[in-house]
Amino acid sequence: MVIVMALAMTALACMTLWSHGDGGRSPGSAPSPRVEYLATVGQQILGWYRRHASEADGAGESFDDAWTEKLGRVADLGVQSKWALRIAASSLLQDRGVGYRVLIAWLPGPQGEAPDFDPRSGRVANHRGLEYVLVDGRLAHQAAAEFTRAALDTVARAFEARFRASYIRDPDADIGRNWFRAVDCQSPGLDELPCADAFAPMSGDLATRLGLPVEPVSGWGGPVEWTNGVEASSKSPPYSVEVRAQTPWGTWMQRTAIQVL
Repeated sequence: MVIVMALAMTALACMTLWSHGDGGRSPGSAPSPRVEYLATVGQQILGWYRRHASEADGAGESFDDAWTEKLGRVADLGVQSKWALRIAASSLLQDRGVGYRVLIAWLPGPQGEAPDFDPRSGRVANHRGLEYVLVDGRLAHQAAAEFTRAALDTVARAFEARFRASYIRDPDADIGRNWFRAVDCQSPGLDELPCADAFAPMSGDLATRLGLPVEPVSGWGGPVEWTNGVEASSKSPPYSVEVRAQTPWGTWMQRTAIQVL
C-alpha cells in the first residue's frame, strides 16, 4: 500500500509525505509510527525554516555547506533522532521572483539507501521505496512577500495622505511645492518631512509623523527604506517618494508614493 499525504500547515500545503506503507494494514487504519514521526519532523523543519529563512536563503549557495551541517544537527530543530533520520536541502530555487528552498527528511534503507533527491529542482526522482517528507519553503516566503507588499502599500498611502493634508492646510495652496520634502533640509520645519537624499531605513519618528502606529518592517523582519531624493521625483511635479524592502535573496520590493492634491 502506498501512502502519499499532503499536509496542511496554517492553511498552506507546505509539506508532502511519502511512505511505501505496510501491505498488512487495512485501508483507513492509523499511519505507522515511522510515518507519524516523519509528519512531526516535517512540521518541525517547516517551523525552523520560517524562523531562519532570511539568513539561510540570504546566504546564497553557501547554504549548501554551512546550513546543511546545521540541518544535520536534528536536535537544533527540536526533533528527536530516530531510525537514522537524515535531512538535506535544495539549492536556492526561484518561482515568480520568490527565492526558496525545498528541504527533505528521510529514513534510510537497511544499507543506508536514500531517495534520489535533485537539489537543483527540489524534486525526488526515485523514492526507492523509502519514507520521506518534503518541505516546500516557497509558501513561507510567499506569505512574507505578501506581508511586505501590504506594508509598502500602507507606507506609500501614508505618505500620500500626508502630502494631501499638508497641501490642504497651506493657505497659498501652492501646487508647485513638494510636501514630501522640507524646503530647507538643514532646518526642517515642525510640519515638514526630513530630507532623505538616499535610501535610508524609516525611523520611528518618521512613522509617527505619517500616522503609522509602529515602525514598518518587511515580512522577513528587515527595515522598510525610503527616499525623497534623486531616486524619487523631488524637483518638479508630480512629486514622489520611493519606499522599498529587501528580500533575503537580495532583490528589492519597491512602491512609489505620488503627490495627491
